[in-house]
Amino acid sequence: MIDYSVAKAIQEETRKKAVFNQDFVSNPKLVAALDVSYKKSKALSAVAVYNLERGEIVEAKATLIDVKAPYVPGYFFLREINPLVAVYGLVENKPDVVMINGHGYSHPRRAGIATYFGVLLSVPTIGVARKLLVGEEQCRNERDDTCIVIDKGEIIGMSVRSHIEKLYVSSGHGVSLETSISIVKSIIERHGGSLYPMKIADLITKRCWANEQGGKH
Repeated sequence: MIDYSVAKAIQEETRKKAVFNQDFVSNPKLVAALDVSYKKSKALSAVAVYNLERGEIVEAKATLIDVKAPYVPGYFFLREINPLVAVYGLVENKPDVVMINGHGYSHPRRAGIATYFGVLLSVPTIGVARKLLVGEEQCRNERDDTCIVIDKGEIIGMSVRSHIEKLYVSSGHGVSLETSISIVKSIIERHGGSLYPMKIADLITKRCWANEQGGKH
């Protein structure tokens, strides 16, 4: 049985420890994208490490573990953290910045999975999600490819739109929102509107699940 009052307290403490308006790394060269996919009580996590200068993947890993915690909106870290830590531990080319498929500051308690992961492992992180968890977009006009996300009068993140997808970006830990947007947009613009390393991480999980199913026949 999960005590959500304890989980909430963990997030609030994480928020106090996190750094949102400062860049720990001034000139990042390697950026990792982490993603997790679930089937029943199994979690398949993948990482793709991307070289910002060369525009290519330099390392990719995946691992499969058991999970017990259910998915509960707002408390994603309870289910997600173990698979993320497990696959990150396999990385040989340690990145300067880690992109997590989930929210960072754009969270009801300003401490989503990207923030929790960053504080726990003391690594700079960016939250990248496909859906808003809290707040609303405010755009200057309908043609804007970036819009601010506001909650209770505070800018908590930004949306970045290409012809392929819309992403909601927020600071996780040790990477400012401005730098987070700069990194995400530079990758998207280089790869035809796709956040390439996150796309690769997602593709890895799909292929690994297919191989897992194939091995059962």
